[in-house]
Amino acid sequence: MASFTGRFDETFNLATDVATARNHFGDLAQIAANYGNLESHEVVDDRTLKLVLPTENHGITSFQGRYTCSWTFPADNIVEWKTKPGSGNLVSTGKAVFTPTATGCTMEWTSSIELEMNVNRFVGKALGPVVRAFVSRDMGAFVRRMIAAL
Repeated sequence: MASFTGRFDETFNLATDVATARNHFGDLAQIAANYGNLESHEVVDDRTLKLVLPTENHGITSFQGRYTCSWTFPADNIVEWKTKPGSGNLVSTGKAVFTPTATGCTMEWTSSIELEMNVNRFVGKALGPVVRAFVSRDMGAFVRRMIAAL
């Protein structure tokens, strides 16, 4: 098994107030609708989604991400998410911090995804940069879809 971690960290200017932005980025229906390529999702409770991604075939191996993730609001200007331990083969964590500006707010987005693939270490080293790039690209695309839906 080889482990991979991808990150996406960026600051965005949003043309809306902090409360609206925070609530939007913690809204499970919006998250599921804007996730992108998603095989299925299930609302577990008012803060938790079970997500199943389509199988990705990378020639040498294939991977289907599965995880259950909860979103919380630790402050009036923050939404955080974290995978429930043991809920799948992918771990997603992150935080969005919203700060008021004269024209809306900024959103400071930090996120990471960890996953394991059934490949040997040698193949894992070769795939590492590719997997990290895909993960970062997909997380960025999700954030941009969420912003467009805002």
